[in-house]
Amino acid sequence: MDHLVWVDSCTVDVGNVRAGIRTNSVPVAAALARALRLHVVDDPAAPRNFSVQFSRVADDAHLLFWGGCVAARSFDPDRILRALVDHLGAHREPPPGLVWVNALAYVAPAGAVLMPSRFSDDLRIVDRQLRAGGYVAVDSPRSLIDLASAELVVPDPLDVDDSALAEAAAVAGRRRAEPTVPPGRYPLDRWVFLDTAGRWATVSRATATRSAILEILEGIDRPDRELMEVVAELFTRVGARSMFPGYTMAMVDAVLDRPPPQ
Repeated sequence: MDHLVWVDSCTVDVGNVRAGIRTNSVPVAAALARALRLHVVDDPAAPRNFSVQFSRVADDAHLLFWGGCVAARSFDPDRILRALVDHLGAHREPPPGLVWVNALAYVAPAGAVLMPSRFSDDLRIVDRQLRAGGYVAVDSPRSLIDLASAELVVPDPLDVDDSALAEAAAVAGRRRAEPTVPPGRYPLDRWVFLDTAGRWATVSRATATRSAILEILEGIDRPDRELMEVVAELFTRVGARSMFPGYTMAMVDAVLDRPPPQ
């Protein structure tokens, strides 16, 4: 196995984060620096938060690392680069009227489903089965929600040089094309929560409201009455489910809204 050598690309300022980016390819590092040049800052001491690892072997997937953890895995380099841009963009302040929530989004013709973000590794493993079931992942560590309209909002990406991104992707092999979710608004169909007691069930509106508020970012320790009412109203239109990852296909069943085996 070849020894992995990282090449520094650039450091960017986005929202409330300063992120260093590196890759395992000199041409990709240079192309990413050009693609992100509007956000680049001169800070060589910044930690290398994001690492793009393009595989040189057709049978191995391309990877995006956030710190030491895999943040995205795909055989399509375009999807990996879109995931990098979306991870950076998820650190921007939410637009007025929207909130970031600590949940992972999947979009299908019937609408969007939110899953607990703690299951990111498990969901990544079954990504292909979910796509076969009609659900496409939003490769972002959190989800932007319009609580009043009960919609998932996939924001416009950062202002980047698309031609430079395409140049970076061209360096890597593409075993297959994998879809991404276009920017836009998608009606929320379901919000799935973890039940540590192992129950798979419909969640009451009161319980769903409390659970959802805890997932809103920016530390809402004492939610006011207006927020409680808006979230409670959301669950008159959005289904709330509980699940527990107690068997192999639990993630697939939760996203597809299938009952667990008896």
